[in-house]
Amino acid sequence: MQSQSSDLYSDYAYFLSANHLSEPFQPANDQVWEFVHNHEDQNPFRLQTTYNLRAQSMRILPSVRLDGYTLTHSEGFSQPPTITQYIPAYLRVQYQPIHGLQIKLDCFAAAQDILVGTIQVTNQTDEKINIIAEIAAILIPMNAGTPTRPLKVDGMHIITGNTEDLHPVLIMTGGAHGTSNPLPALINQTTIEPQQSHQISWACVTKDTRKKSLKAAQGILESTWRETAQNGVMAHASQHIQIKTGNPDWDAAFELSQTAAASHFVTSPDPSSPHFVRTRLPDQGLPSEAKSFVDDLTILEAAFLAQAILPGQEKALSAMLEKFIRRIDKQGQLNINR
Repeated sequence: MQSQSSDLYSDYAYFLSANHLSEPFQPANDQVWEFVHNHEDQNPFRLQTTYNLRAQSMRILPSVRLDGYTLTHSEGFSQPPTITQYIPAYLRVQYQPIHGLQIKLDCFAAAQDILVGTIQVTNQTDEKINIIAEIAAILIPMNAGTPTRPLKVDGMHIITGNTEDLHPVLIMTGGAHGTSNPLPALINQTTIEPQQSHQISWACVTKDTRKKSLKAAQGILESTWRETAQNGVMAHASQHIQIKTGNPDWDAAFELSQTAAASHFVTSPDPSSPHFVRTRLPDQGLPSEAKSFVDDLTILEAAFLAQAILPGQEKALSAMLEKFIRRIDKQGQLNINR
């Protein structure tokens, strides 16, 4: 969803999952996030997951405060929030809480356990504006674990906690400092001159030790992840068709159905043939790796899938048909692996 935008007041679901056509797919660590917008909430935007039900919830809440008050309750924003770019691994939200203050939120699932993003604030007025950019992280462990809290490690302020064997770490650029009031968060305060922009970056990485998570978070912020994300946006656009009906809801439905279908294609043990994963959701339990690569689509399901991915992804459909042919036994019957 690049050239068209989607009104966030509509009841669409937006999921972020890493592109597993370019890297090995590990079902047991497939961390999928959902982007949620609640215009009546004090924190209207959040990213949330359960780490395959290894946590009750993990939420990341980006927000911007202006001159001491939070720009919340987005139903009263000067320009309502809209999704201006959306592919399975990347999402951009743009809005104006007040006239002349433009905010862009970027989120990118750079890898199965790495989420990275930016908050960009542009002052289009003729006066200086004092802002506070904040990223809160709230972890509620499933069983054994520690909720997120601010911590200082080697001079760097981070937010961290743990649930079972997972240790999420949140960091932010720009000399951010930590707070626990009212939520565990990192804060960056600055003054933006007229007609100027300010951008901060953040990363949340969840590996099996805090040290690994912190190292990976620092590494992704030093990488060219923005270029990778935009390359993904262009590749996505080249493989999908944009349908204009005159009805924004139908336009979004056609676009989102293609995007949702694309997120389910991953690498398989056979690198020459992509695999279609039936379910990739934030609240999905730990799957069996053996079952994750079972070809269990029926002919009817494949026919419905073809309607969503053609004509842009004919190679994926061709590989799927080859798998169907290999499943035909000597009696000419198609085996259903369920």
